[in-house]
Amino acid sequence: MSLKGKLNRLKSHLTVEKQHPAKTGQPNVQTTQPTLHDAGHKLEAGQPDIPHRENWARFNTHPYVLDDEYALVRTVTYPLDYRHGLYRLGELKEVVQQWNDLAFSHPLSTFNRGEQSEGEPRAQSLEAEDLLFFDTETTGLGSGTGNTIFLLGYARLKRDHVHITQFFLPGPSHEAAFYHGFLQDVRDLKNLVTYNGKAFDWPQVKTRHTFVRERVPKLPRFGHFDLLHAARRLWKQELHSCRLAVIEEHKLSIRRERDTAGYLAPMLYFDYLQDPCPETIKGVFRHNEWDVLSLISLYIHLSSLVLERQTSTAEEKVELGRWLEQLGQEEPAQNCYEELLASLSAGHHLYVPVAHQLASLYKKPGNYEKALELWESLPVDNHPYGLEILIECAKLYEHKLQDVEKALFYARQAYARWKQHKRLPGHAPRQAEADLVKRINRLEKKMKGKQACDIDEGPTLFSYAEF
Repeated sequence: MSLKGKLNRLKSHLTVEKQHPAKTGQPNVQTTQPTLHDAGHKLEAGQPDIPHRENWARFNTHPYVLDDEYALVRTVTYPLDYRHGLYRLGELKEVVQQWNDLAFSHPLSTFNRGEQSEGEPRAQSLEAEDLLFFDTETTGLGSGTGNTIFLLGYARLKRDHVHITQFFLPGPSHEAAFYHGFLQDVRDLKNLVTYNGKAFDWPQVKTRHTFVRERVPKLPRFGHFDLLHAARRLWKQELHSCRLAVIEEHKLSIRRERDTAGYLAPMLYFDYLQDPCPETIKGVFRHNEWDVLSLISLYIHLSSLVLERQTSTAEEKVELGRWLEQLGQEEPAQNCYEELLASLSAGHHLYVPVAHQLASLYKKPGNYEKALELWESLPVDNHPYGLEILIECAKLYEHKLQDVEKALFYARQAYARWKQHKRLPGHAPRQAEADLVKRINRLEKKMKGKQACDIDEGPTLFSYAEF
């Protein structure tokens, strides 16, 4: 940065009052270009020299100038019928409309996720055009102030195309122009869609913003869809990694050709700082461009899985059911488990776990006969869920169906299994055994028609003294 620029930056901190025109001190944003990305403007005297300007222009990249600083801005457009992996980009409109029509509450849903006007009973639903698919490239993976964002890339849906914008930081002394241009362009931002953006990308933006906040617009308030959380929900047990590149290959049928690997981006940026040739860094631009396109495809894919339950693997459907159940969406979860169970053979390794989960859902609203029918049909010998299933049967027969004989039968089976394995998930061993003994003693007394009695009347079949 020039000496003049540094002195201008210090003006706001001087204590000596001076008479200035009303607008002195406002950033001098270049306005000779008709739009942010116009290619035809010329730099005025005193503005920064931009190396390889013509080369950048051929890459559809043009300067955004603030005082004596500048950022480089690249734009790319894709038609809505462009297919990125499994999906056309225009299918984003369709899944957003599905969310809004279904009025389904879910972390991926756009229903009721917009602004709430005064006097309105609920928030507005989002449109596809309200989503900003956002990704950054940084000099490292740390979260401290030493880590710098050098590329901000984002895509949004326009009427008949997807518009991608990329802001590039040409050097450390140009951050004010970099963030000023970006924040001016996204001032109407309503919702970000990212991949680990809640934990990494946006906190990095907030950290760097603090250094230039006196010269740039405030950070906008917005909603946030972080697709990493959804990906982990569905695939962490199935895939060896939930990195975006792995998801692209295994779930979106995306094959990157001649891609610049993400881990090379910091090294290439440092090379660029030494010799600012556009060819050095163009591969990183394309990598980032691909990332934001993949975010669109991934959002479509995840939304389709939840809305239509058209999963590609049994493991995926199990995790989808668990996710819905954890969110309190018990009817969709039940439908998911029923569809999966109908497609599995009784010998499949997921059959018993899924049936057990489904029976538990039947039990919640009071459908006890249906729950018991399913539990009693399951092979429990030598199965990790066997003990839990036997205990559930004993509970229902005792407390809901008042069939003491069957309740005692299942309680004794459960205790026999406990003696073999000494393990009940979620319970301390000693407490689990005590609960089983207590249940059997109570049921035996009910069978004999006795009232609760003191232990001094004599040992029972399952007193602790015998074990």
